[in-house]
Amino acid sequence: LAELAPELQLLILEAVDDFSDCAAVSLATPRLGLLAFGHDLARFKDPLFAVAMQQQLAQRAARGDGHRTRSKGEQQTPVTEAILRKYSADRRARQEHFPWLERGSPAL
Repeated sequence: LAELAPELQLLILEAVDDFSDCAAVSLATPRLGLLAFGHDLARFKDPLFAVAMQQQLAQRAARGDGHRTRSKGEQQTPVTEAILRKYSADRRARQEHFPWLERGSPAL
């Protein structure tokens, strides 16, 4: 992706439709995450993106092995209560995000 023109990079980033994937792209290549954020791509500005980022960072910390992405079949780190409380306090939180939150934290 790095060799593509920024316009093409933005088109690709617009097609990323899961908040976890947006967070993974941003953590793997911070420059692309900043590009998406700077161009106001909706998924990268959504409060659920922040939840996904916190979840991805917690996953990395729990692994402690330096890997950037989850291995196939590895369990996803659940969204913590503190993160959920912060998200629910955001006035932009929406009911249509609940299915993603349930997938991110099955114990809900």
